[in-house]
Amino acid sequence: RRRSSPFLLLLVRLMSNSSTKKILVLGCRWSGKSLLIKRLEELSSSNKLSQDEFLSTTMTVGKTLTTLHYKRNEHIEIHEIGGTLSSLWKSFYANAHFEKLLFIIDA
Repeated sequence: RRRSSPFLLLLVRLMSNSSTKKILVLGCRWSGKSLLIKRLEELSSSNKLSQDEFLSTTMTVGKTLTTLHYKRNEHIEIHEIGGTLSSLWKSFYANAHFEKLLFIIDA
């Protein structure tokens, strides 16, 4: 039986009861949005990497959609908008229904 990440469980608990949960991920360029999404994708799959294993990412140009399968009939859609499109963030958020907004800050 596959164990879920505590962070993934927290995301699901914060969401509504719908079978498809939509999250919009925003943040400045190189803040780690894509890396976080890759880690969540890895945690939700059966192909586990070690915590120390290197994941390479490239800067997102435009928008990406990643679907994480959580339970048999439930999944999370993670919509990432690249930091270079920050001037368009407001229109993306205003024109689509997202249950949550995740803003990534690089410390």
